[in-house]
Amino acid sequence: MVVVMVVIVVMVGVVVADVAAAAVVMVVIVAVVIAIVAIVVAAAVVIVIVVAVIVAVVAAAVVIGVVAVAVAAAVVIGVVAVVVIGVDEGLVTMDTGLN
Repeated sequence: MVVVMVVIVVMVGVVVADVAAAAVVMVVIVAVVIAIVAIVVAAAVVIVIVVAVIVAVVAAAVVIGVVAVAVAAAVVIGVVAVVVIGVDEGLVTMDTGLN
């Protein structure tokens, strides 16, 4: 009878140990999954930040380009206006030196 009780206690102990080991494995698996999800989320955040920086740089380049074109157009318009007004007022002569 004592042998049967010892065998039952040992079997129960083995089952409890197996369950505990399985629980530890599950906790480790869950921890690994959580770590993987955290890494993926962090990578997504970095990608969003990089895309935002690229968009900001492109937008700044477009604005600078538009301003540069506007300034160049204003300079050309100003030069043309000065020449036209000068010719109209007789201040600028088209002397080719052939006279």
